Amino acid sequence: MYDTLLLLRKVIPTGKLFAFLQEFILVAYLGKSAFSFMYTYTAGRIRWYMVFGFFVGISFFHKLVSRYYLKYVEKFFMMFLSGGWFGHGRKRSKKEKSEK
Repeated sequence: MYDTLLLLRKVIPTGKLFAFLQEFILVAYLGKSAFSFMYTYTAGRIRWYMVFGFFVGISFFHKLVSRYYLKYVEKFFMMFLSGGWFGHGRKRSKKEKSEK
């Protein structure tokens, strides 16, 4: 979810205050969701190995997947914004066509 927020921030630039608020809300939501999940499924006890597992999972995702996710999803967003799968976006001038 954080990587998607970063991509959206590239597409729609925001100020520092709004970026801070976005991240604060995201972290609060994810933290509440994670602890609510753990509390619900462990009979009211927070198991520390589950907390450790969340952090290990986040670390592995960041090291192994995040770079590729950002690269390819950004390409998809840009392709979508530039006119879709087949390039039916804006019409190009003769100069732009000749440069290709």
